This record gives sequence, structure tokens and C-alpha cells, in this order.
Amino acid sequence: ETLYAAYADAQRLTGFQGLSSIFARFEDYPTAEAAQGGFTDAITNETPYAAVFTQSEDPADNRYIENTQEFATILAALAVIAMLVSGFLVINVVTNIVVEQRRQIGVMKSLGASRLETFTMYAGIALIYGLLGMIPGVLLGIPVGYQLAVFIGGFSNTLIDEFAISTSAIVLGVGLGIAVPVIAASIPVRSGTKVSILEAMTDLGISSGRQIGPLARLVRALPLPINIKQSLSNVLSKKGRLALTVTTLTMAVAAFMGVSAVFVSIDSELQAILSTFQYDITVQPTSDQDYETVRNLLLENVAAVEDVYPGSTFSGQLEGYISDFNGTNQVIINGIDLDAQLIDFETDGAINWDENTQRDVIVLTNEVANGVNVKIGDTVTVNIAGSPVELEVLGIAKVPFPLAFMQWEQVATLAGYVEGAPQPNSYFTALATDAVATNQVAAWGIDAQTAGFIGGGAELDGGVFISEALANSSSLGVGETITLADETFTVNAVFSPPPQLTESDAPAQLVAMDWQQLASVEGVSLEGTPEPNSFLVTTKSDGLSAREVDAIIEDINEELVDAGITSSFTNQAEVSERASETILSIGVVLNIASAVMAAVGAIGLLTTLAISVFERQKEIGVMRSTGAKSPVIIVQFLVEGLLVGIIAWIIGIPFSVGISVLLNSLLPVGDLIPYSYSPLMPLIGLAGMLVVATLASIGPSVSASRKTVSEILRYQ
Repeated sequence: ETLYAAYADAQRLTGFQGLSSIFARFEDYPTAEAAQGGFTDAITNETPYAAVFTQSEDPADNRYIENTQEFATILAALAVIAMLVSGFLVINVVTNIVVEQRRQIGVMKSLGASRLETFTMYAGIALIYGLLGMIPGVLLGIPVGYQLAVFIGGFSNTLIDEFAISTSAIVLGVGLGIAVPVIAASIPVRSGTKVSILEAMTDLGISSGRQIGPLARLVRALPLPINIKQSLSNVLSKKGRLALTVTTLTMAVAAFMGVSAVFVSIDSELQAILSTFQYDITVQPTSDQDYETVRNLLLENVAAVEDVYPGSTFSGQLEGYISDFNGTNQVIINGIDLDAQLIDFETDGAINWDENTQRDVIVLTNEVANGVNVKIGDTVTVNIAGSPVELEVLGIAKVPFPLAFMQWEQVATLAGYVEGAPQPNSYFTALATDAVATNQVAAWGIDAQTAGFIGGGAELDGGVFISEALANSSSLGVGETITLADETFTVNAVFSPPPQLTESDAPAQLVAMDWQQLASVEGVSLEGTPEPNSFLVTTKSDGLSAREVDAIIEDINEELVDAGITSSFTNQAEVSERASETILSIGVVLNIASAVMAAVGAIGLLTTLAISVFERQKEIGVMRSTGAKSPVIIVQFLVEGLLVGIIAWIIGIPFSVGISVLLNSLLPVGDLIPYSYSPLMPLIGLAGMLVVATLASIGPSVSASRKTVSEILRYQ
């Protein structure tokens, strides 16, 4: 969630008197890309700010648009699979209709009907089926599509608050709803209308010559009960029909297992990554705060807090690295407390921090290490807040994000967060001088960035800048000299104090010089104690929900505000829950599509078994006449349905692996999070397939068991 406020109100609410980010718009994206380096340099050199993180993004092709397009591509791929499954269902159903009405076709031909007329009649049946399915499908698809758009909009930072109808989607739905059934039906209709009058009229429902192939001999040799053998033999006897039914079910079960495998893998990997951080809350004050003061304040007044640890988080520039996230060399550097053991990452090789506390070392994630092609023991150059430093790679963490880890004290020192030592741009003191009547002038220690900002292009270069008020009162100008603490300096520029100084009641008569040089003139040491810019909080209870952690954050914030400290907070449980909910929501949507395909496959199996019951009425009569009871007949047809489902499941396993790899490559996080196909997924797929096959087989099985010998004799 984001709140927007006027700049003055935001300053008052947060207690922050500067800028935390700068946004720029260019004429077009290529211009922005070309000017990014110069723009960043200008901020660093011409303003009092240092550009610690930069990101360029094309408004017409930003990450939200890319995520939406990738998600739409996934849904489109599943839609294509669903249409193929539907097409196979039509082929299956129409094939069964043609087989069931084989004698009617013979009668029509004997009465003079041509093959074209017969073809047109059955194609018309398919067209009617298409219309019956298309009309409710389109009507239902309009509101469902709108709700799906609202759902996807949440992932792309887009609010859809008005209902709209897509004409192109309706036209596409109508076209596919009519075309797919007709085209799919043309295959079995064309084959069925080839039957001759003699073949049609002599079809008695029992064919001879079965069980003579190698499969039949294999079935007879299997050590199975006789009814199971008979069911398996019946399944294999109609190979064409079996192929259609199995294809439909295979696509459904493969899609289900593939989709589930992807999101189970992503969720488990993401949770493992998030569990790397063994703390519950991150507190980031808007101004420098003493660690011991904050720690004691929270431990004494917030009962749920177990402990508070120091941390330092900054964005640094890594030479030779280009991030896939933002196209820059920015890396988030996490300074960690070695004694707290709050970071528990899996690494390539053991990391021994204890033996390297006095060395310049860094741990990179595999995403960063691969980007700069380094290994353990190599050195990299990192720039933190304008301070470049060479660091040895101590380890490589298996985390797929552009992160790095260092000792927090080292990060704080490089970034200038050192207590008890002068800090650039916030270092003020007084120096003796004979340039003013009071014989003393305020001195301001600045860095090169601030010098470039206030000096109008002039450089310090061992000299000083003086304010306009001091220049006027002392009659000094550029090129003249001024004596400060018995040392002589050249005036290189006359400047107007920036608003930050005038608002803080700084003296109007001011001398600005390099902060390190000012410390040398004053005789002040640059050494000090590193100071954290964030605090990591652990709670006394494990496994807290995001809501429970929020309640603790409210208590922490109340105590900090009472102490005059404003802060921002990160709820680790909320980060984890949001990630899981997002993945689960997307997985549910895609599995709904898989469930639709499974339903289509179940209908195909049901129609196949129904026509099988119709074709084998005489066989059922023979079984009845030999004493077979209803449960025996039910079991035989039920087993046939289950066997078809198991065959489809076996074939679907390798296809599910391929579908999962494809889906993983299409997802926005697919290239970041390592993917693995869970060995449990085939078992889950088998359970689902057995349920679907059982439900689809119950109806035809019960129907077969209800047939009596007299009914079967009357049929002929």
C-alpha cells in the first residue's frame, strides 16, 4: 500500500527534510538510456545528493506490462490446450454417435441418401453442439473474463474499476466455438460415412477375430484375475477410440501436474529464500539513531521483542555487473551482525566469517556472481556512497536476487555512518580568522558532490568557498586568500547557502572546505564507531502471522514516536505471506483451467464407456446368462475406466514435465528461482486421475449392470 501527500506534509509526517528519490522524464526511452550515466553523474557532482541506486524503465514496456503479457501468454497457452482437449472430445463424441447410428447410416444410404448428405447431417449435429456450448460459454466468459482481468490487474499495479466488454474476445469466442466442433467432427464423420450398406446392416454388435495380436497375448499371459484381464482386453480392443480418450485425459492430467509442479516448486524455493532472513521486523529510522538507545528502549517497553540487532543496508555499484532487474550495476548490500546469526543462507563452500573479521570480504549471491563471472577467492570492486573498495569474494550464496552480504560495521564505515567522527556535509565547527571583526568564522566540511553543487562548477582543490555574506563583510573575492587557524587558503568560489542550511539557522558567514581537510586543520581524528542505519528485531514467539507481527510493529512505532524517532518498517511475515498468496492465487487460476480440461476429459471417458456399454449389450447378456451379478458387471466397466485413466496418467507424466518447464520459462520469476519437478507430483496426478476416472465411469458402469437378458434380446 502507498499513501501520497504534499511534499511539506510528507516532511512533517516523516521528519525527513531532504529528498529520498528523484524521478526524471525524457522525450523517449532511447534518449533516457543514453542520458542515464550523465544524469546520474550530474546528481552526484552538482547536487548535495549521491545517486546510490538508479533504474531506467520504458513506460510503454515496463515490468508491469511485461508481467501482464507473460501471464496472458500462460493463459493463452492453457486456452490452446483446452481447445485441443475440446476438439478431441468432439471427435470422441461424434465417433461414438456415428458408431451407435451405424445401421441408421446404412438405412439412409439404402433409401438413396448420398455420402455428402449424410456428412452434412452429422456435421450439422456437431454445429448444433458447438452452438449449444458456445452461447453459454460466451455469456459466462464475459463476467469471468472481467473478474480475471481485475485479478491480474492486482499483480500489475493496475486498478480496473469499470466493467467493459471486449468485442474482439466475443468474436474470437464465437468463431472458435463454431469452427472447432465442425472441424473436429469432420474427421469421424468422413470416416463413418464410408460404411457400405452391407457393413451397416450386418453389424450385430459382436465382432470376431479379437485377441489375436501381441497385446492380446500379453494380456492373457498376465497373472491377473479374469475380470481384470477381460477389462484390459476390452480397453485395448478399440485402439482408435482408446487413443482419442487417452489423448484427452493425457492433456488434462499433464496440464494439472505441470501447473501444480511449477507453483509447488516456486513456492517452496521462495519460502526457502525468505527463511534465509531469521528476523521478524526491520526498523529503518529516518535519521541516525544510537543503537544501544534504540535497543534498550524496545527491550524495556515492548514485551514481545526478544532482541534488537544492528544492520546496515545500502545500494552499491559493482564494477562489471549489469542487473537483469533494472539494467544497472546496482546491488543491494546487506550489512549483517556476525554474532547474531540472522542470515542463514545456503552457500557454495563454507563461509568462515570469524577468521575474516579484519579483512575486506563480501558474500555475493549466485545471481550476482554469475553476472560478473567470479568465484570464491576472486576480488570485486564495489562503490558504496562514493567510496570504492576492493573486496575478496568469501562465499557465494544460493539466492537468485542481486544481493551481497558484508559485515555491517564495514558497510557503515564505507557509507560514512560513523559515530564520533566528522561526517561530510554535516560537519560544522568554528575556526579563528582575522577576516571578520569577531575573529571567528563558522566552517563547513563538505565532500566533492556538495562542492560541485554549491560552487557553480568550481573545485575546492585545497582551497575554500566562502558565503556571499562573508564575502561582502570581508571584501574577499575569488582568487584572494583567507587565513583560517593560522593556515592560508585561496578562495575558489563564492556561494549562496542551500535551503537546507538556511532552514537550519546556520550562520550566514560561512567557509566551506573539504571535510577531511577541515578535520586536519582542526586536529580531529577521522576514526569513530560504525553506526547502523537499520535495526533487525526478533520476537519471542515463532511462526507469527503478518497480522500478529503488525501488532508488534504498532507497539514499537508508538515507543519510537514517543522518543521522537520516526521510522519505516518491514514485516518479514507479511513479505512471506504475500509471496505465497500471490503464487497460490496464480496457481489456483491456472489449476482451474486444468480442472476444466479434466472435466472435458471425464466427459470424453464417460461417452466412451457409454457407447461401449451400448456396443457390448450382447456381451453383457452372455455374462448375465452365465450367472454374472450386477457388482461383477459394475466392477468390469469401472476397471475399464480406471485402466484408461492410468494409461493416460502414465503417458502424461513426461508431458507434464515439458509443460512445467514451458510454464516456468514464461513466468516473470522463472529465470530467477531454480525450478525442480517434485517427485510427489506424479502421485498427486495419479490420485486426481483415479478420482476423475471413477466419477466418469460410475454412470456407464451402473447402466450396464441394470441391463437384463430380456432387454438385450429385445434390442435385436
